[in-house]
Amino acid sequence: MCIRDRPYSLLPMIIKKEYKTIITLHGIVAIDSKNSIKNRLLLKNYWYGFLEKSAIKKADKLIAVSPAIKNIVEKKGATPSKISVIPNGIDIHEHENGRIIENLNHPSLFFIGRLVKQKGVDVLIKSLVIIKEFIQDVHLYIAGIGPQLKKLNILVKRLNLENNVTFLGHIQGEQKISYYKSIDICVIPSSFESFSFVTLEAMASGKPVVASNVGGIPYLVEEGETGFLFEPGNYHELAKKVIQLLENKELRERMGKLAEEKAELFSWESVTDETIKLYEKTLRG
Repeated sequence: MCIRDRPYSLLPMIIKKEYKTIITLHGIVAIDSKNSIKNRLLLKNYWYGFLEKSAIKKADKLIAVSPAIKNIVEKKGATPSKISVIPNGIDIHEHENGRIIENLNHPSLFFIGRLVKQKGVDVLIKSLVIIKEFIQDVHLYIAGIGPQLKKLNILVKRLNLENNVTFLGHIQGEQKISYYKSIDICVIPSSFESFSFVTLEAMASGKPVVASNVGGIPYLVEEGETGFLFEPGNYHELAKKVIQLLENKELRERMGKLAEEKAELFSWESVTDETIKLYEKTLRG
């Protein structure tokens, strides 16, 4: 039995033991609860966290989407030999032929994701003040919707960045890929990411990434090779890394090429093959 979504925690405790149980972990309640009132209340209910911990211990196999999740699960009592790291997969071909947006302002930065506190968009906006001192015409495109939108708009106005920031709202499909292909740098300033699919999408589009050195992000971004990492919340360090990339086109292009090559390791074909092998091995065991 493969279990991917909550409340998966209940199932290993109620199913008959003759079934093999594989749980794919995209996140952990204790981590998610820091950024969600709903999950925080569930965790305080005690049972939700208890059941998750029990499920982790009782499952035959666990799939963690990044080494960061694997480490957290081990600390929760899982047997290390039961855990396999199999990342999320991506359709590489989908990112090969995106339409270039001709009227995009350059040099350009791009953020895409939910506008919630965890994503650190306020950190990115604050860094823009420093970046602008060196590169006056820098432009930040923010794609996404969420409860932080009003606060972020106020922050942009307070910092006099109205001419340097564009809120795109929700974008998807071909439009999303076009932005990935058209911008200069993708920035992921999150306080935590189990994996960061946005990072992988940017890499598959051949773009360098400047991202928080946290969670599953270092699993994707190699410092100085496919992008740069910075300490979460440190907008001074973020600005420094962005400036270094924007001022060096050759470096951007080299990192983008290496990022694209690394993204191929996360193709659906590769991930599916790993998953099937794990299922077959578990069933034989």
